[in-house]
Amino acid sequence: MSKSKYVNTAEYVENVRRMLISNTDLWGEYFISQPEGPTYEAIEDLLHPLMFVGREPCEYGWLTDSSIYYLPFGLVDNPQGGSSFALHVADGSQIISRRFDGRKCTIFVGSEGEERYGSVLENLDGPRLHRGYLPILENTYTDAAGFEYRQESFATRISQTDSLVSFVKITVVPKALKSPVKVAIVPGEEGLTWEEQRLTGPEGTYFVFSPGASFDGEKVVYTFEPSPREAEELVFVRLNQPGQCGPLAPQELYTAAKEETVRYWEEKLARGSIFEVPEQLAMHAQKNLLIQNLLMNWRYSIGNLYETEFNAESSDSIQALALFGFAEHYKAGLQKMMDGPNEANWEKGTRLKHAAYYYLLTKDPSFVLDNHQRLVEFAEDLVGQTEADPNGLLRPEPGGTDISDPNKRIYSLHFQIDSWRGLRDMATVWGLLGYPELAERFGAAAVRLHQAIRRAVDLSKVELEDGSLFIPVSVLDEKARQPYDPITATQEGSYWLLVAPNSYAPGFFTPGSQEAKGILRYLHNHGAILLGMLRFNYLGIPVGRCKVHGWTGMRSSGVDNVYAVSYAKFLADNDEADRLVMTFYGKLAHGMTRNTFVSAEGEEVDVCGDDYFRSMYLPPNSTNNSLFLHTLRLLLVRETTDERGLPQDLHLAPATPRGWLDGQEIRAVEAPTLFGPLSFTISSRLEEGAIDVVVDLSACTSVRDVYLRLRTPGRRPILGVDLFDGTLRWDLVDDETIRLRRAGGQVRLTVSYGRSPAQL
Repeated sequence: MSKSKYVNTAEYVENVRRMLISNTDLWGEYFISQPEGPTYEAIEDLLHPLMFVGREPCEYGWLTDSSIYYLPFGLVDNPQGGSSFALHVADGSQIISRRFDGRKCTIFVGSEGEERYGSVLENLDGPRLHRGYLPILENTYTDAAGFEYRQESFATRISQTDSLVSFVKITVVPKALKSPVKVAIVPGEEGLTWEEQRLTGPEGTYFVFSPGASFDGEKVVYTFEPSPREAEELVFVRLNQPGQCGPLAPQELYTAAKEETVRYWEEKLARGSIFEVPEQLAMHAQKNLLIQNLLMNWRYSIGNLYETEFNAESSDSIQALALFGFAEHYKAGLQKMMDGPNEANWEKGTRLKHAAYYYLLTKDPSFVLDNHQRLVEFAEDLVGQTEADPNGLLRPEPGGTDISDPNKRIYSLHFQIDSWRGLRDMATVWGLLGYPELAERFGAAAVRLHQAIRRAVDLSKVELEDGSLFIPVSVLDEKARQPYDPITATQEGSYWLLVAPNSYAPGFFTPGSQEAKGILRYLHNHGAILLGMLRFNYLGIPVGRCKVHGWTGMRSSGVDNVYAVSYAKFLADNDEADRLVMTFYGKLAHGMTRNTFVSAEGEEVDVCGDDYFRSMYLPPNSTNNSLFLHTLRLLLVRETTDERGLPQDLHLAPATPRGWLDGQEIRAVEAPTLFGPLSFTISSRLEEGAIDVVVDLSACTSVRDVYLRLRTPGRRPILGVDLFDGTLRWDLVDDETIRLRRAGGQVRLTVSYGRSPAQL
């Protein structure tokens, strides 16, 4: 990725700041209004890519010596994720053990071996991943003298040692050499001993090198002379944790280790349910984000101060795994979180909600039964609070830790609503599993809590002149009833925006209602959204200003997509298809690194100093990863539920980008749904005026109606439907949506089209 393409011209800075100053998402609204809707190509170059993670040591801002992000490499040791990680810095300069402040080795190149690999970003081609998505880092670097190096690295396990190991291969292109060139590896430890092409120390073996290296006491050096051969290469193996290591030849072992790494991850992905969509970059992102989140599981991040669990955030991350066929990993992550303290109401409510969802999605009762007593205790505690509270709500609790007064206790709306949803859904599940008394008691309690929340919302909400609706996070609090306008102009408004969508996703606010529309209007008209992403301004500073020495990723106005998961779910529930596509492409283009798909908690948008790439805060981030995964599924599959939380209708392809049906195919095999595993294929033959659809509902139960939406390029009108089942009833809901009534088994149909409105 060359710096030369990304320059902070006056025009670029002006455009970015004009977008940030606006109360509406000017870019997003423009692309939503286009006939074909948002596309990746249309928005790709609007913002500079993400790259930096901190240039100066500070408590929360420094992760790597080069200021470039790292990629966590490891293996999934068990369903709860990995336990050992090697952090490979994306510019190819460094490998770090387990944590950003752990053991590290650094790579140098050049005529004297003193130029840090990747240090001149204009000369770095990459980073990228093998086959576009596998955790094998690839890049090419040209040093100051014009010599070219190709690097490839990955982490795996080998039989010669118990430690996770990193393999690094560097290929030097000698045809460009006019004089000797050196590659130097600085091990990062002192007092190591050189013997038979390996470095050893008090803990055992640290490195093993391919032939040709020498050691001067500080660094291992390879010297390459001008040669007619097309390439010279070196390989070294670095033990993540020094220890015993049997004989090995790095160059001979490299190919087999790489092939095994490819096989390992391909087999891992094959155990899930991958959505096949006709956009290669989206496919690469889907697969790599699943790999990342299988590694992280319940962990919010890896290798930094955020390697911990957070309540709603970690729950969203592991739920996404289940939606892509990795239910065992969802269950394991839930169990890890269930085994924690779970003292706060929000934690109890979230555990109930996800325990119920796990059962409803998988029909596997084991998690609920194994944790029966604790789940009952959570429910009893929540109900006891509502019965004792004068407002019928859960007791007030501290609202947060970042900016809230820890001594102030409030009725947090998202705490209340998530707990209502947990009580309701768990009561339904207990009824299904043969606990009628629990179902009746907690079902009735959920109804009462819903009524109490309804009263609190009605007393707290504020209707604005433009028809938008502001609902404070702290309900029944007169001081909190002042709307933020613009929302992210202040730190307080930004934090409201982070947590407020958690109140919207659980279904408390009826989809399509005036109330739901008012909530969305407030977000869209008062500065909440940029390119479909959720905005954030940690410092509350004006657009155009930047705290250069602040926390990297938080120094200026930006975005925080961790909390956009609930926003995306709310968009889907309210059938905001084009906005959902905007979020999908905004996230794909600007909410993660290019070609390596690394996200962070927060990411700067406003230009900060002379940085030509954008900066981010403590990547990688599993929940931000899950935004893309959740949104991708919502484009393709959505279920509606009844007042008990049981599934009703199935929506297929409700929000696909229009280009996906331009003579191409969308496919899913045994995708998990609340109805059971679902398979479908949508094959576009628009040049022939037709789209063929096969939907396999054989493993699905209790489907009321199936809504099939075919969002064609040009918005072509449906002329007719040929259904290969004479008993099945269908009708057109609108120009693009077919309703199949009481569908079951395998459904096959061909939809015929006329010319688009633009062609008429």
